Amino acid sequence: MQKQGSKSSERPPITTPLLANEQSQQGDPKFICPQFKGNASFHLEIRAQKATECLNNRDIEGALDILYAMKKGIVNDEYYEQNLYLVKNSLGAVLIKDKQYKDAIQELNEAIEIGKTIEMRDVYPYWLLGNANKSLAFRASREKKDQYLSAAHDAYYTAIKLSPEDLPSWAGLLDILLKQNRTQDAVECKDLLYKIASEDDMHAEILCSLAQIEIRREHHKEAMRLLDLSLKRDPGYVESLIQKSYLFSNARLPHEALKCINKAVKRKPDYGKAWLAKARIHENLGEYGDAIDSAARAVKVCPEMRVAHNLLHDLIFAHPGSAYHIDESLLTKA
Repeated sequence: MQKQGSKSSERPPITTPLLANEQSQQGDPKFICPQFKGNASFHLEIRAQKATECLNNRDIEGALDILYAMKKGIVNDEYYEQNLYLVKNSLGAVLIKDKQYKDAIQELNEAIEIGKTIEMRDVYPYWLLGNANKSLAFRASREKKDQYLSAAHDAYYTAIKLSPEDLPSWAGLLDILLKQNRTQDAVECKDLLYKIASEDDMHAEILCSLAQIEIRREHHKEAMRLLDLSLKRDPGYVESLIQKSYLFSNARLPHEALKCINKAVKRKPDYGKAWLAKARIHENLGEYGDAIDSAARAVKVCPEMRVAHNLLHDLIFAHPGSAYHIDESLLTKA
């Protein structure tokens, strides 16, 4: 658990086998074990170590099997609730990695309730809960999107109340406010954030969120400065590359935009938003075949992204001669 009052842009996940560099997309992911207590702690830690090894080998299914078995086998002693709290946090984190967001939310809500009874002032499950709801919002229907965004907002806000200097939670809150189109609220949060942290403390994600606020305010020069600083922290941070491509496109520099977006899709080839941005850049360049290919990739990696389906259909309708190698199964709207 992060020490209250210490600024940290990369929270040390000592309670959960989660990505040690969760705030960065740079380098190989490394997981670490939670720390259990009581007579059965030795056996729990051995099994947690096996789950950790599975995660470091990208065997998420194996890790989940171990964690579910651990949850069933926790000894009912004086440390039962604390150990169950750790396992449920771990399950929530790994279920998020496996994109099982609703199951993650259930485990994390239960962990939070347990944490209240044992007086755990831990921001971590709230931050994870925000992440799970945010991911669901991205995939939800329009009717449910606002519900998930609101739940994510509340989770991040609670984490910040528990630890006002927890920068990952600030990054999540800023992102939600932007997704809710609450630009003025995001500006006010930005001003508060600068009172408790300097840019030297900030990681790539939060700098990118600050840049997006400036983009909304049409302060493009300041936005570019923040994006450059974000990419200095992590040269492969995909969201910053995408936002930088938007700025270059807006400045009518499509070839510079394409350079950024090509780095983004190379870095994270399963990210539909990056392929969608790439499709639009190719469309602006008149490269309709490449635009259709990119839109199709966006649909393939993120079938629930309706805007990608719509763009793909529009491109094929307007430029049918360019669509000769598209898989017809991708042409069904979400």
